[in-house]
Amino acid sequence: MPRQEKNMCSKLERFLQDIHPSKIYGPTEQMVDSAVREFPLSQASMEWFDFIDFVSRFVAAIEGKLYDIPPENLNLPGIRTKYIGYLEKAYGKKGVEIAGSMAKHGHDGGLLRVIQDIRDTIVQDYAQTEIEGRVWSFWPTLTYDEQMAAAQEYLSNYGYLLPQEIRENGAYPLMLHFERFLEQHTRALQILNRVH
Repeated sequence: MPRQEKNMCSKLERFLQDIHPSKIYGPTEQMVDSAVREFPLSQASMEWFDFIDFVSRFVAAIEGKLYDIPPENLNLPGIRTKYIGYLEKAYGKKGVEIAGSMAKHGHDGGLLRVIQDIRDTIVQDYAQTEIEGRVWSFWPTLTYDEQMAAAQEYLSNYGYLLPQEIRENGAYPLMLHFERFLEQHTRALQILNRVH
């Protein structure tokens, strides 16, 4: 069997490079920010029904840009369901009420804060969906031996990103749920980069 050169990247390392934050979040943020810049923001506060319409159109503009679909071709009732989910992720179970109050009364950053929080939530969701798709395209292509080697390599090179109990138990327990850890790898690096 030919000896692999030390400087050659392993399959795992090539995959991790493919899901690096700069390759996932960077392009996603650029598309979302482009949609935000193009979206007409004409007022700093608004009444409830105007807010509902505004958020629907805002989310449609972003999703249209992300999925390359004209916003007018998007299903607005479906968009309303999505923006409710985004607001609940950003503000909790009463997210729509909280964001609507912020938009109407201008407190806690008002409408501009709501826009930023929706933007951030959409970026995170879209990026996470992209990462999960890539993980599930990569992991099943590996043989059992390759999966075990990848888990060991990850433990050696990125163990600091894992909970202590996982690090202590070794590669085999990690391998059993490794795809879940791979799904969180990019986000962990992104958070770590913000701290440093």
